[in-house]
Amino acid sequence: MECNTGRVINLSGLPTRFQGLRDHRQPKGKRYAASIEQKGFASLTRKRKIVAIRSFLSFLHQEGDIDTNIANKVVLYFNETTKPSVLTQTECNKLRSACAKNAGVRAIIELLLQTGITLSDLVNLTLNDIQLDEKHHDL
Repeated sequence: MECNTGRVINLSGLPTRFQGLRDHRQPKGKRYAASIEQKGFASLTRKRKIVAIRSFLSFLHQEGDIDTNIANKVVLYFNETTKPSVLTQTECNKLRSACAKNAGVRAIIELLLQTGITLSDLVNLTLNDIQLDEKHHDL
């Protein structure tokens, strides 16, 4: 790809789906979005991939490698939101029963169920994060 500054940009190292940048008038963005959806990528993953392409095209324009900023022509063709899954009361009871013999695991499960804390937040908890009143100071 030759840019307006006379510099040559070698796109041969890019995946083949980017080779179409030589002719940006074709609606490749829509076809690419459909192809990554067919591959089963999650909505947020698809969105990140498209946003990365937009960012790259904007960068090429800012650097003078392409004359027209075509980044704003790349449209996000989807707007899915996933609803959080919630356990039923029966599922909660089964989970409690499964860990009834292990007090440590039971405490973790109860913390997750009763507070709605995420697993990543739970993993990052430290003793300094826990505040107990005077009569319940033993862990």
